[in-house]
Amino acid sequence: MDVVVCRDQERGKIVGFGACALRQLFVNSVPQTVGYLFGLRTRQEYMRKFPLLHKGYAMIPKLHREQRVSFYLTTILEENLSAQRLLEKRRAAMPAYLPYGSYTVYTLFQRKKAGAPNIRPWTFRQARSDDSHRLVNFLSEHGRALQFFPVLQEQDLQSRTLPGLHLEHFYLLVDERDDILAAGALWDQAAYKQYVLQGYGGLFKMLAPVSRLFPLIGFPALPAPQSTLRFFTLSFWAVKHREPEIFRRFLRAISHVGRAYPFFLVGLHNRNPLGRIVERHPHIRYASRLYVVSWDAEPQISGMLDNQRIPYLECGLL
Repeated sequence: MDVVVCRDQERGKIVGFGACALRQLFVNSVPQTVGYLFGLRTRQEYMRKFPLLHKGYAMIPKLHREQRVSFYLTTILEENLSAQRLLEKRRAAMPAYLPYGSYTVYTLFQRKKAGAPNIRPWTFRQARSDDSHRLVNFLSEHGRALQFFPVLQEQDLQSRTLPGLHLEHFYLLVDERDDILAAGALWDQAAYKQYVLQGYGGLFKMLAPVSRLFPLIGFPALPAPQSTLRFFTLSFWAVKHREPEIFRRFLRAISHVGRAYPFFLVGLHNRNPLGRIVERHPHIRYASRLYVVSWDAEPQISGMLDNQRIPYLECGLL
């Protein structure tokens, strides 16, 4: 990961920064190096006086000159209209931000009283050591049909390439012949990344005092302010031929096996029809706009991407 920092040397403080992570993703079914831009922050008083943005962005292609980065991706929250207006406006010294649909992260609440789902005649189980090769093959086969699915290797499941994510965190839905129908990981990142709840606003501010009664109807109480949130992310998941019934049963089984957590996250692009399955679960949603970012001409990028493929962003890597 690269972090670009701008400092005011006279006043001795940081005035802006941004970060970029390079990843191997399937682009039109072929592995390519793609950057993900995130964490852009700038002090407003400097934005009005100094042309900081274009200098920071100019550093990024210089840092990756030898990596042959195809293009970059980023997301901006739907309600962040000021950032959208700022970055979508075409400027000679800035990269082009090309809208590529929307991406929603769903916070799915766990039903504490829900029993084990009926998945017969299929079987839901934890991945075993002898599943490693065919799990990676399954994710590669069905992930490459999507746009931007991450390339996963067997060594990634055995090393610290992805902290806190190993083979045993994957779960499989298999048929009578033990062929994989769906797969995904319960990725708990609390060992190195925590989220602390500062407080509530709007409707949740009114619900918080009475949420202690929620367990009576099978839902967890809202976390207390200043508490560290406990959750996992459904990561690196794929469903054979994006079959809705397979995904419905797989998602219910994932929810059951992860019921010790009050909630979990799953992200889907707006063009993914499996989003209708997720919508049926009690949830909160966080919608963002997805952008393809490039210093090349817009027609070149637009023509390079197969827009018939449904985009996939790995929620656990955002």
